[in-house]
Amino acid sequence: MAKLDRLLTLERMMAAYDTMNIEDAWITGCQATCIEHLVDDIIALLSRLLNSKTRLSSRNVLVANFDTMTNPVHWLRCKIFTDLPEAISRVLKEKFEQMVELMKELMVKIVNVEASFADRFFEKLMQRCKKYKTTDYDLWKIRQDKLTINELVRYEVDLTAKMLKNGVLKYADEPNGEELQGVNEDMLKLKMTDSSMITPEFIAECAKLRRYSYWDGCMFMIDYQLFRSYMFRNFGRLTSEQHIDLFNYDVQMQQIHEDMKRLTAGQQDESNIRKLARAIENCQAYFWGSSAYAVAYCIYRDDFKEEISKSAFEQLIEQQTYEKQRTYKCSKGSISNAFSDNPIFSEHIDDWDDFDPMPRIIKLRDAIRNELK
Repeated sequence: MAKLDRLLTLERMMAAYDTMNIEDAWITGCQATCIEHLVDDIIALLSRLLNSKTRLSSRNVLVANFDTMTNPVHWLRCKIFTDLPEAISRVLKEKFEQMVELMKELMVKIVNVEASFADRFFEKLMQRCKKYKTTDYDLWKIRQDKLTINELVRYEVDLTAKMLKNGVLKYADEPNGEELQGVNEDMLKLKMTDSSMITPEFIAECAKLRRYSYWDGCMFMIDYQLFRSYMFRNFGRLTSEQHIDLFNYDVQMQQIHEDMKRLTAGQQDESNIRKLARAIENCQAYFWGSSAYAVAYCIYRDDFKEEISKSAFEQLIEQQTYEKQRTYKCSKGSISNAFSDNPIFSEHIDDWDDFDPMPRIIKLRDAIRNELK
């Protein structure tokens, strides 16, 4: 059988025996015989699954509570073991212990899968959610007058809180005191839209999530190398709604991080061009004409590693606010003309000294670089 439903039957039988007051040894013996046959059947099935070369997942094997059913005490505390003769009781106990060990071995096999196999497994499940082309994040984004990093952080925190509230980490081990103290409640209160969600139960879920996550700047990241084991072990125990919530969470987080990277890059671009504008106005004594802006363009290209056309750079430079009077402006076409007249500008600025350049080019390069420092 694909699922170990008989584990649940066995559990119910043991629980039912505990509720009965049986004084007839023959009836107890019959009960024990039936239980023993069922345990033998489960042991045989577990052994076949362990020896099978087929990859397994918890969703098609273990329907029982793994943490409970792999605890020998869960089974051996049943009073049938004290009601049976000692020799018969000992044999039955050994079979239960063997069953528990096989269940543990099976779970190790399920969890210890190759990364590529687990990735394919989850990617297959992800396809079910990709039919939804518009996410909640898309709808939220179009309502924003201005997208900012702070608002994006708030959204990803709220999104993560909602995912946790839906019980995705329900089957993770309960956090210890140190893990609970590691949750920054003050930060949650500042970042979350609905701070009423911050209950002791929610803090416990946050502590669980910290085992599988980290912050990369303003981006909240899930370490899927760590998270894979939990998900692969418990995927079948989560509801279909939780499956969809989890994958929608992943899709939206990818969207948020893409926008964060774009905004951060844009801020960095603006910062770089402002720094260069300050250096240009402070180094006007080294400029000999509009064509000298080719040196500034090359610094922007090579030192800042910015990809921009010559004409776009000319416009960008003239759009800046200057506090000092410039002797020369970056007129349209001046940089292209400089490149045509002096091929050295096509080389990386660190290599210019090897091409016997005009001294004024090197002086301006070094002056702007020193100013930028």
